[in-house]
Amino acid sequence: RSQDGNLLITGGQFDAAGNHVFLLKCTDTGNVWWRQDYLMPGRSAEGRQVIEDLNGEIVLTANHRTENVPGQKILLMKPDATGAPLWERLLGAKTLVNSSNILQRLSDGGYVIGGFNNPSNWPVALVIRTDANGVIKAGVIKGNVKHDLDEDCALSQPDIPLANWIVEATLDTIQL
Repeated sequence: RSQDGNLLITGGQFDAAGNHVFLLKCTDTGNVWWRQDYLMPGRSAEGRQVIEDLNGEIVLTANHRTENVPGQKILLMKPDATGAPLWERLLGAKTLVNSSNILQRLSDGGYVIGGFNNPSNWPVALVIRTDANGVIKAGVIKGNVKHDLDEDCALSQPDIPLANWIVEATLDTIQL
């Protein structure tokens, strides 16, 4: 939900104009306040997450592919309050399938994206931390390990904690 109680929705659409990510703001009853389409010539993308922070700033992620280039990247995009794009970044390993499942705003104004990449046809957790402008930052993750029963690389039902297992990982700024 947006700060004013409306819905923010992102996704992908393919039509005569080509492939594009869309972002729309609408009421609970479906009345559309605005819709923004981001045409992706030579690329395909599908919107995955959209958030609005306390300042009313919107950020979205999409899974992104470029024609004739192996792999899939994560598109991080920041539009203004009407959906017009301010900036976009492509993140993730160059030749792997990368997918985003979670997008959160951090207390320092940056973002953390959780998802997976697929180096050997088996999902491996992927965490990317950025600053407020989408530039990758170093960091450390510490926490309890959960058994990812549904293999979506996200904490969701029916995932359960593994007793006495703790993970610590260092995030670097190297673009793989």
